[in-house]
Amino acid sequence: MYKIIGKIITSFWIILLILSLVIYTPLVQSQPTGRDEVLLLLTNVRAAKYRIASSAGSVGTIGFQVLGEEGISGENTWKVKWEVVTEEDSTTAILWVSKSTGSVLQVDFDGETFTGDLAENLGTMLLGMWFSWVGSKSESFNAEDIIEDYEVLAYGRFTFGSEQKTIGGSRLLVYKLRWESYPTAPEEYRGVWEAWYAPTGLGDLIVKYRYESLDGSEWVELELLSVELAQPQPLPNMLVRVEANKRDLGPGESAVIMITCANDGNAAGVANLTLSVDGKTLKSWLFVSKPGEVKSLNYTISFAEAGTYTVKVGDSALALTVSAHRPASFKVSELGVTPRSLPLGESAMITVKVQNTGEEAGSYGVTLKINGQPVSTKTVSLEPGGAATVSFPFTPANVGTYEVDVNGLHTNLIVNEAEEKTTGSQTWLLISAIAVAAAIATGALLLLKTKNKGRRLLYSNATIIKFFSFLYFPFVSPLSAGVYSVIVINPASS
Repeated sequence: MYKIIGKIITSFWIILLILSLVIYTPLVQSQPTGRDEVLLLLTNVRAAKYRIASSAGSVGTIGFQVLGEEGISGENTWKVKWEVVTEEDSTTAILWVSKSTGSVLQVDFDGETFTGDLAENLGTMLLGMWFSWVGSKSESFNAEDIIEDYEVLAYGRFTFGSEQKTIGGSRLLVYKLRWESYPTAPEEYRGVWEAWYAPTGLGDLIVKYRYESLDGSEWVELELLSVELAQPQPLPNMLVRVEANKRDLGPGESAVIMITCANDGNAAGVANLTLSVDGKTLKSWLFVSKPGEVKSLNYTISFAEAGTYTVKVGDSALALTVSAHRPASFKVSELGVTPRSLPLGESAMITVKVQNTGEEAGSYGVTLKINGQPVSTKTVSLEPGGAATVSFPFTPANVGTYEVDVNGLHTNLIVNEAEEKTTGSQTWLLISAIAVAAAIATGALLLLKTKNKGRRLLYSNATIIKFFSFLYFPFVSPLSAGVYSVIVINPASS
């Protein structure tokens, strides 16, 4: 029993040596251990082995491997081999871990079998350290945050890179972060530190930790020798796009370099971008993006002398031309739609003013977009200071509100249902109605005059009918004529 305890103490001394690596580094990744961490570890990593070395001499290796699955106490478990090998000795333990809960149900250590709480506590410590210090959660290791913090402190400088690396039988994308302090840095930040890591389903798999003093006399290192992942490494796909708001400039005129970095992969990614002009580095950025995340920034640049300058960001390059005379530069304004609202079937006229504000003649493309889709493009050529109105006729196909975009200027066009047109029969019906109303009014006046003169008729019934027929017959239907007879004749005979 004492021999077993001694081996356990020796094993944990080696573990403490691993943990001591972090004492020398700015990166602290202290995380809780427990059943969830063990379950997450074994779900994602089937085997791993690290080499531990220091300036005092080679220390040895530490590793684990999932040997298979077995049933213990009615539960399906992983059978895991845990081993530490030094120059003097080796220590091996076999652990049975529940696949459903992450609990360590049994530990065989140097011929002794442990169960219950002792197995749980011992096994959790042996495997939990792997998760806490070797396979770290990605949110605890953010290169962007680390670099930002230590650049502000100005105690040293960071460099960053990446490469595809074969480790054991696994091909991994590895990010490399290096910190080198200035000689004047405080003692706790002084030294050279490296961290290599690979994004996995577990988080950030540590590939290498190394610390050494500035004079190189003391160093300690943890390096991944082999790893077997349960699933292929999820990979980022960092897409970088570089644009300029203008490429033809005058001396002293500014251009804005627009840099966009998108990650359309399925793992967090890092892009280390450097902006240079004719090979001279001006600025560097580190983009850290989650899957689906897009980040962008702008950088303003200008040149005092005429010439052609090559601006390069990553693998993308732009040529900016600086002319002694300010080149053609175009301003688009006064976007109008006439009419702003119209019935379906009619056309609208879309107009925009284009002005050359530069000192040289030039041509400019004007594009009409309807609901985000290009409809028509026209090119206008203007002398320095010249202006022109560009027109686009547009006939909508459907009722609704249309978004009108001309070179970044926006407005709306509203299209309503077409109004019903008045037909020929409806027109004649309207005229007939007017004629009937006029006949009634005229008849009433005649009757009134007749009664006012002793009820003596000025006209006979026949004369009245003839009169009305002469006036209104071309406009009225036979039914209307019958109405006249009733209205006009009957009062006269009463």
